[in-house]
Amino acid sequence: MNIESLNQTIWDAVIVGTGLRESILAAALTRAGKRVLHLDRNPYYGSEYTALSLDELETWARLHQADFHLPDLQDPPMLAKPRSYTLSLSPGLLYTTSPLLSLLVASGIHESLEFLRVGGWFIYRPDTGADETLTPVPNSREDVFNDQSLDPRAKRLVVRALKSILGLEGGSVADWTQKSLQEYLEQSSLHLPSRIISAFASLTLRHDRPGEIPFEEAERDIRNHFGSIGRFGPGFAAVIGRYGSGSELVQVFCRAAAVTGNAVYVLESDIMNIENNIPYPSWAVEKQFKHEDSIGIHLQLRSGDSIWARHLIATADNLPGGIPIVESLPKPLVEDRYWLSVCIVSNPLQNLLRTSEPPLAAGAVVYIPANALKEDSYLNTHPIYIFVHGSETGECPDGQSILYVSMKGDNKRFLDTAVNSLLNKVRDNNGSTGQILLSMKFENTVESRPLKEANRDSSLHILGKHTPLIEIPDAVLDQVIDIYGDIVGSRDTFMEKVEVEEGEPRDNKDTIFE
Repeated sequence: MNIESLNQTIWDAVIVGTGLRESILAAALTRAGKRVLHLDRNPYYGSEYTALSLDELETWARLHQADFHLPDLQDPPMLAKPRSYTLSLSPGLLYTTSPLLSLLVASGIHESLEFLRVGGWFIYRPDTGADETLTPVPNSREDVFNDQSLDPRAKRLVVRALKSILGLEGGSVADWTQKSLQEYLEQSSLHLPSRIISAFASLTLRHDRPGEIPFEEAERDIRNHFGSIGRFGPGFAAVIGRYGSGSELVQVFCRAAAVTGNAVYVLESDIMNIENNIPYPSWAVEKQFKHEDSIGIHLQLRSGDSIWARHLIATADNLPGGIPIVESLPKPLVEDRYWLSVCIVSNPLQNLLRTSEPPLAAGAVVYIPANALKEDSYLNTHPIYIFVHGSETGECPDGQSILYVSMKGDNKRFLDTAVNSLLNKVRDNNGSTGQILLSMKFENTVESRPLKEANRDSSLHILGKHTPLIEIPDAVLDQVIDIYGDIVGSRDTFMEKVEVEEGEPRDNKDTIFE
């Protein structure tokens, strides 16, 4: 397909941005026979899920005013070549019960992906005379009773709390739906200590203090965690994709769309103007394009191309400002601010990646409770998560790790403090703590309303803002399926598996423009 045909086609859908949701929708629509023009203003795929080499990460940091830092080390272990690294903007944890994993398998798209185990969850405990400053979170009743740091009474209470939350014993937790997780665990019949409360809170993957997490939501998250253990193998609840996790998912969905021959991809392409409910041009009638209505959406691209479509799908920040149709969109009432960091460290952190059965896990989650770290005279006011990616992910060379750090609030100084505190507790086989070889810090915001509540009409579909922090949330599919149903007329055929005949090419490179 040439550039002229971009202007001489009535596209069933123009999708702006190649993030995960947009790429899933493109694959589903093209499998349903719809013609899709997929645009991205960036020179790379993935949007918020992109994965970059060292050079590309530095360029991204400069364009987005992020803090890119190469420490001045006395005796630095050398960084490998830039292409030896695949650094994601999102670490991309997926629980094994995720509907996205089920979709990948049912659609056959999983065949070109490789998923790796995420091992344990660990709680960082500041030095208080305890032997262990990194305590594993129990995965089972047996783990609780094997924990030598708990006395027999505490073990029984932890098991009772777990069974109650998981619905494995009589009694109701309905009276606690308006309370917090901390209030539930501190009730008189349990009265669990703060370090046990931190263990429960860590499983929610939320950056709020336990007293701020609604019990009803914590109950759902904890059930999801334990319900995921053992689905794909013993002892682990979550997986990550090799070579960039979320970025790899984007790539396979884009390839799935391209294989159908119904998708065209144009990178470094931006929309300058949008007109809705505009009569189709005369050439559309002459070419006998089938359409239900005689009006559609007219787009003007920065390149000067004039595009016609029946549907437009984008997040608000991927559309031009100052246009009435965009300015009329509802604004979020509240946005939470987060700081995120991507670090390369010269420590393989294998002690965190060891599991009961070989091989090593590819990742691990470390939870640092509020008030556990001190920087100058300040304490961290909210929990901090460190998601460890080992070299098994293919994201870094052997002997190194990638750390994805996330925290809520304004004090970004705790990002490096958290990493250095972890390195001081987990030494490599030579007894060395390792060092931060590179770090990039950037700020992001998360809308308070759920993704699926973002506004849409019959032809203009606005995706809610999506900011991945640790996991790829289940809600990532909700609005995508809704929009698919609006365009196709039914949700029932969403991502139906397409059989490619033997000898038929699996890549239609003529449909991809870069």
